[in-house]
Amino acid sequence: MKDLRALGFGAFPRAAYEASKITGAHRLLFRPTSRSRPMKSVGLSRIAPPASASAHACLADAKARVNKGVVAFGRRIPLEGPNDWITDPETGKAWPQSPWWTIDIRSNKRLGDVKWVWEIGRHRDLVVLARAAALEPDNVEWSQSVDRLLSCWFMANPLETSIHWYSNLEIALRLISWDQVIGLAGHQLTAATRDAMALHVTQMRRHLWRDLPYTVSSMRNNHSLGDALGLLLADHMTGHDQNRIRQEVAERMWRGQFRRQINPDGSMIEDSLSYHRFVLEMFIVKYLLGDRSESLRGGIGASSEYLAELGALEGRLPQYGDWDEGRVLATSGDPLDVGNSVALGLVIAGQGEEPDWRERFDLLDWYAPRSSIERRIRFEMGHGAKKVGEILAAKRGDWQVWLKCGSGPSHGHADLGHLSAQYRGGWVLVDPGTGTYNGPLQVRNGFRVSEAHNVLRPLGEGQIEPHRAFRWMSSPAGRAGRVLETPSATILWGAHDAYVVRDSSPWPWRIARAVVLTEEGLVAIDWREDDNQTAFSLTIPLSRDCTSDGGSVTVGADRLALRAPGSFRVAVGERDPFLGWDSPTYGTWAPAPWVVAAGASSGPVTWSVGSVQISSDSDVAVVDGLRLAVTWSERQVRLSVKANRQRMEDVVPVGRLQ
Repeated sequence: MKDLRALGFGAFPRAAYEASKITGAHRLLFRPTSRSRPMKSVGLSRIAPPASASAHACLADAKARVNKGVVAFGRRIPLEGPNDWITDPETGKAWPQSPWWTIDIRSNKRLGDVKWVWEIGRHRDLVVLARAAALEPDNVEWSQSVDRLLSCWFMANPLETSIHWYSNLEIALRLISWDQVIGLAGHQLTAATRDAMALHVTQMRRHLWRDLPYTVSSMRNNHSLGDALGLLLADHMTGHDQNRIRQEVAERMWRGQFRRQINPDGSMIEDSLSYHRFVLEMFIVKYLLGDRSESLRGGIGASSEYLAELGALEGRLPQYGDWDEGRVLATSGDPLDVGNSVALGLVIAGQGEEPDWRERFDLLDWYAPRSSIERRIRFEMGHGAKKVGEILAAKRGDWQVWLKCGSGPSHGHADLGHLSAQYRGGWVLVDPGTGTYNGPLQVRNGFRVSEAHNVLRPLGEGQIEPHRAFRWMSSPAGRAGRVLETPSATILWGAHDAYVVRDSSPWPWRIARAVVLTEEGLVAIDWREDDNQTAFSLTIPLSRDCTSDGGSVTVGADRLALRAPGSFRVAVGERDPFLGWDSPTYGTWAPAPWVVAAGASSGPVTWSVGSVQISSDSDVAVVDGLRLAVTWSERQVRLSVKANRQRMEDVVPVGRLQ
């Protein structure tokens, strides 16, 4: 029943699809071809100027990938033989060489976390080596390395056999990499390797078309975009791009998901800044395939500006939602950096570039021509604040904060109202990351539920009940209010209905949160719609670079006061329950201090970091002389702020009735 609720009508074709796998119908549907089509490159990648910073970074990166191994989630993985392509680096065990539909990747009996081998199977490492071969055509080390790795790949992954044929998205991403390898260094590969590639590309095209019903019924998210790109690219690479019917099917699939994927403000249905970048790179590939439509360029520009407004061009962003190093495009830069893709998107959208971007962001030299627009782009916040979709961002003094008020249907966490903060460039309040998707469910849920975020939990209940590894049992909504400013403080706020739409919640509460930011510190204030005294829980995850005794937090050389509500303790590296961890990238987690608080209150619940004076009076919170209160109506939530004789109000449309 939970599957039916989570999948909706898609549960029925999904059930038929699973039956086809079990009965053996898949063996007929996905039988290997024995004939290949001539193969060509669309030319997705350019060659960077030989003396550029991008070229130097590529050559150094290629040397490291040859000598130390390919890169997956911050680790180097040596590939010395065919089996290494299908070996889980965590367990050392190889995935079976059997028809892909017979391989178990989901149950507790699975070999391991499939994302590790899928990540190296995207072949972005081969793109880096092909770039080195194009930059130094007389150095045979690069082309020989590409040839050897591809030869091993074909031995380990016969047609429709092995874990690397399981996911349509992975096949599509591999096609994107192969197009670049062929375009940059195809003429330097051996005839045997080129022939094997042609046979595989022919089968990959057949596979994507024959597995299309699965994508359409079950993958209404970034997978639909990726699979559509794979269909279009495979047709181009094999000379089928003159088939108007199939091209129109793929284009309609793309357009349908594109319209659903991006919102007018540049945000996406991906409730994850990492996956926002991932999809932005898909938009860019569609542009590189020749789509110059106004809607696509507008989408690239809007989605790039959204991330830039949040600070992507200045440094690291909070790890909101599922966060990993998954990319579509190949880079020799920091795989966790979002700004690289944002700069490329802005240039492609025709918005010019900063003079230093080519030194900082290598994607520009590999995928975009020199900008013809001479103007400077400024997205820095200075000491101001802004509303970016349903996220509020602000700087004041030594502080920079982000308040996440909204939610989305794809790759999100139970984090409506989560507050992230840096002090003097060092992280203090964090979203602790993702941990894993396919690893232990205790870890997967331990990072994505409300207990891993600094959101108020009435009666100790989380905002959303998780279902399996990716789905949720309800779809809450939140709204960010406008920024309110006084001479001494910046006020960010929003409200959500998570406890209204959640069936198991004893009372249908709405929750409002305000954050008061001063030069001395910050205060978070939570109001519940019900005025009766109610128990609550709250977790405050701190950066792994911080230490805390619960009453203070040390970041760098600074020690800041920390005031938690009720009774509290500090959890570090606990497994049952899963508390006190930080995941800097996918597949890795290490102990970090979490302040775990609990209490009961009939008025606002407050907590703070820094030297800020707080008191409360019934439903009013007083912060350094500012009086803040929330009132509720059936369709709206209203925040009132009084400062001396000044009064400010704002309303967000978060209704009680759905």
